[in-house]
Amino acid sequence: MKISCEIAQDLLPLYVDKLTSNESNILVNNHLKECESCNQIYNEMIEEIPIVAHSEEEPSENTEKQLIKRIKNRKVMSVSSLIIIFSVFGFIIGAFVFYSNNAIIKRVEPIPITIENRNINTNPAEKIQLKSSIWKSYKVDNKNFKPGYYDITAIKGNVNIANIHLSKGDKYLGKSYFSNNVISVKGNGVVQLTLAKFKRETLENGTYTLQNKSVKYQAGVEIEPGTYNLKVTNISKTPFYVFVDINNYAENSIDAQSFDIRNSDTYTFSIKEGEIIKILNWSKDNTDLTVKMELVK
Repeated sequence: MKISCEIAQDLLPLYVDKLTSNESNILVNNHLKECESCNQIYNEMIEEIPIVAHSEEEPSENTEKQLIKRIKNRKVMSVSSLIIIFSVFGFIIGAFVFYSNNAIIKRVEPIPITIENRNINTNPAEKIQLKSSIWKSYKVDNKNFKPGYYDITAIKGNVNIANIHLSKGDKYLGKSYFSNNVISVKGNGVVQLTLAKFKRETLENGTYTLQNKSVKYQAGVEIEPGTYNLKVTNISKTPFYVFVDINNYAENSIDAQSFDIRNSDTYTFSIKEGEIIKILNWSKDNTDLTVKMELVK
């Protein structure tokens, strides 16, 4: 195996000080036999510095210059060596992270999930618990993680899942996962996924009140179709970001509408029977959100 001049020159300071391994010594030796320029650099590095006898005389100016030059050369070489070492180490870590997140992406035969499965009787989802991790992702493999519709609850710490920020006790209702989806859970906590209940929300004085929830509701199932005034407030007073999207389940929905909410203004929208509304907390910080949806007609 041959090495480049750049690598050989980076290893020379350690080689001269006899700090390299036997394998590295062989590589450097072989390179020096064939490379005149690196051999010259090596000879300059091993050049003996004159030893000054103990006397009242100061070392000569030439000796001092040689010593300073040698020290500077070694510093430059040492820094270069460290850069290579850390680059190799970073590559190894990066490769490990990539493998951890992609080795599980072997595809499985999809289990169909459609709008018709959006009920408690034919929903194939099964309870599962996911821990946050910077290394690991979870795959919907049809075995350990089933596809289907889930209600997600943060049971420990703070996590981000599917761009949704959840603090302990916060919920994300009606989330759908399909075969071969890969899910990352970031932050520092644990989420519990259970079969979606598709619970019908209660209108109180003509208003739905959602406390610390991100939701995917279907008009005619969880909420009434109609026209609404929607307002978001954050008791914790931290900046917040709520995304709202209404569509007919198909990605090319003609009547689709969406808007971003970053303040407590009132937003008006209409939703028809069968359409899906997403109200998602995309805030970066912890929040204490209340979403009120007033049915106006």
